Amino acid sequence: MPLAAALLTLAALGPPARAEGARFLYPLAYPPRVSSTFGTYRIGHHHAGMDLTTDGDSTVAVRAAADGQIVRLRRNDRGFGRAVYIAHDDGWVTVYAHLSGFAPALMPAVRAAAEGRDGFAFKVWQRPPIPVKRGQVLGWIGTSGTDLVHLHFETRKQSAPVNPLTNGMPLPDRHPPQIRRLLAVPRAPDAHVDGRLDERMYRFEDGALVDGPVILRGDVRLMVEAVDFIDGMSRAVTPYAVELHIDGRLWHRSVYEAASYVEKGHTELDYHPRLRAEGEGMFHTLVGGPGPRVRAHRKVGRPLSRLRDGQHAARIVARDAAGLEAEARFRIEVARTRPCATTRRGLGKPRGVVEAEGVLLRDRMLAIPVPELCDGPYDVRVDGDRVSSAVPTRLGETPALALTVPGDEPVRVEVGVKAAAGRRWRRAQTIAGPMDRPVEDAPIWFELGRESRFWDYPTLFLGTAEHAGAPGLEPVSPLYRLANGWVPTKGGSTLGLAVGPVPPKSALYFHERGRYWWMGRTRRGRYLRGWTVHFGEYAVLRDTEPPAIGAPRVEPHPAGHRLIVPVHDEGSGVRHVRLMVDGEPVIFERQRGWSRIVWLPPEPPKPGPHTVRVEVEDRVGFTDRRQAKVVWPGSPAPAPTRPTPTMKAAPAAKADAGPAAAARADAGPPPDAAPAPTGPALPPDQPPTPTDP
Repeated sequence: MPLAAALLTLAALGPPARAEGARFLYPLAYPPRVSSTFGTYRIGHHHAGMDLTTDGDSTVAVRAAADGQIVRLRRNDRGFGRAVYIAHDDGWVTVYAHLSGFAPALMPAVRAAAEGRDGFAFKVWQRPPIPVKRGQVLGWIGTSGTDLVHLHFETRKQSAPVNPLTNGMPLPDRHPPQIRRLLAVPRAPDAHVDGRLDERMYRFEDGALVDGPVILRGDVRLMVEAVDFIDGMSRAVTPYAVELHIDGRLWHRSVYEAASYVEKGHTELDYHPRLRAEGEGMFHTLVGGPGPRVRAHRKVGRPLSRLRDGQHAARIVARDAAGLEAEARFRIEVARTRPCATTRRGLGKPRGVVEAEGVLLRDRMLAIPVPELCDGPYDVRVDGDRVSSAVPTRLGETPALALTVPGDEPVRVEVGVKAAAGRRWRRAQTIAGPMDRPVEDAPIWFELGRESRFWDYPTLFLGTAEHAGAPGLEPVSPLYRLANGWVPTKGGSTLGLAVGPVPPKSALYFHERGRYWWMGRTRRGRYLRGWTVHFGEYAVLRDTEPPAIGAPRVEPHPAGHRLIVPVHDEGSGVRHVRLMVDGEPVIFERQRGWSRIVWLPPEPPKPGPHTVRVEVEDRVGFTDRRQAKVVWPGSPAPAPTRPTPTMKAAPAAKADAGPAAAARADAGPPPDAAPAPTGPALPPDQPPTPTDP
């Protein structure tokens, strides 16, 4: 890139809000390794920190990034797991999450917080705070609340999570971002990409579009796959900023500098949720859309329908936190297109109407394939009334008619064509998706909560399909298929299927790429109901396998020897686990992502043999029990390998009721339920496999 162009690009993106020098020490006694950066997709919110990894080593010490005071301790088997909050000067707070154990000096406060509780979880304000020095050990990196060995590290300024890479913890980075692919998505009946309503993917090589130009018209959303690499890691992460320029003007800018746990579901307005769930990649939005403004969108792109017919020069710029950048150029051609010359004409009362096949419903845009559209005049009726708003277009190579339908009321759309073989009519019946109003359209029942959706939208029953189930799950019903499944959501809604009597141990499941996610099995009248985030494919399946308990074992760890018991269920998933040591119940940690339970006793039991008994129940009532002997070692657990300053013993912690000044240390509640790897249908009580990559 010429120097002048590079300077213009830097000026447009603006300098990152980098502190002078390194305000914070790298918090791991390990060479820097980054597995996820600030602002990337998380279910429900943008990633509000950085994930730092140790290549699977869970014995690496976690260190205080600067002098300060521990103001909060937290422990859970979901979300942040074990976490420490440190307040520093000038309103800064750092957060250290997913610890495998707390440092010994924190254990008095941990024992005080856990006293009298009948579960693993607690969160307390530490009163008085515990002073710490830069580099002091807080605990050890781990897997609590997650399924990968890593440390979730946050920097917060005046309660708001901000990007650590630009706020006091810069890391070596000699690798500029990469711009890989461009996605174009028509969002209105009169829009098109290459004359079609289908999504179209383009590839970049060496900064140029290899299969362009992008021929479009109307309301088309552009999205880009842009990734970054930081020294020491081969895993792609999210860049700091992404921009779209058209005809030399800044069209859209996203900057991942600040985040919020309060803005539920905003990642689905910023990224493509379906492609992310399918493992296709992270695609950043480059134009605006419905819903609230996303914090990361510093400049919200206008609809591309504002572009005049003709050619337009476009470029995408991606920049990382170190100031390195990549650029990709392409050409947009705005042109009108029609599948063929055809006219609209009244064809009389619809007769012999058949259900349309291959229907597309994207947001409120309904498109019905009409193979004979080019053979004669067409007619379109909505609830029996002729309409003129339908637009001739194409789905793939098939001519189609597209129109906008309401989201809060169901409609019957009938399209007819007068061809050489006579009149032929097709029909599509939408199902309304209004918020806070139950909808019943057999065999589907659902209710969208206002706190679960951004707007009303329709769906469409696409029929049923046969399926083979999965290990431990036997099909009871076919797959029921609903359209418009990936509309952005803020949370889950209730859905039911009218399936009649079902065998014992049966429940409702969401199907995604061969996997089945538990939804629920609440019976209300003729409907079997469950909880889901996105629409898609559902089925009733019967759990055929009880849970399985593996052999207990004792493993050494710097925090102390730990008892680990594998616990797995192939079907509906584990619901309850009970652990007893020498006949006494103990409080333990469930690591769902690892299919195991972990007991790290606050005080080590005496050396020698101990009796361990585990009882497990899955969601449909199957149980398993196992009793075994384990030998607790007499030698202490290995100490940290690196010398660290001594921390003063922690005073007892007080219950979570800190004043407003203490509350500023926390920028809203981090998620108590860790997100699933891809599964969009998660029960509110227990995600199948939590993850925070």
